[in-house]
Amino acid sequence: MSVVAVPSADSGWAEVRQVSDDGAVLVRPDRKVCWRAATAPADPAGTLRDALAEILGGGSAPASDPAEPFLERIRRAAARLAR
Repeated sequence: MSVVAVPSADSGWAEVRQVSDDGAVLVRPDRKVCWRAATAPADPAGTLRDALAEILGGGSAPASDPAEPFLERIRRAAARLAR
């Protein structure tokens, strides 16, 4: 995982990030946002750990989500990688 601090003077980033100055955004290598915290959580390490566990576990989706069959395949693959 790489940490990148974007200068607050970067107005383009400020417009699209959807978090406050003390918030955080977790972006996958393919540039998809997979998690964000609008403000700093009380337990940053625990919050990040929980977010990564959810992401690496394949995430969650409503039962009516048409992407669910694909997500289930991703969950199975993630479980194999976690072994």
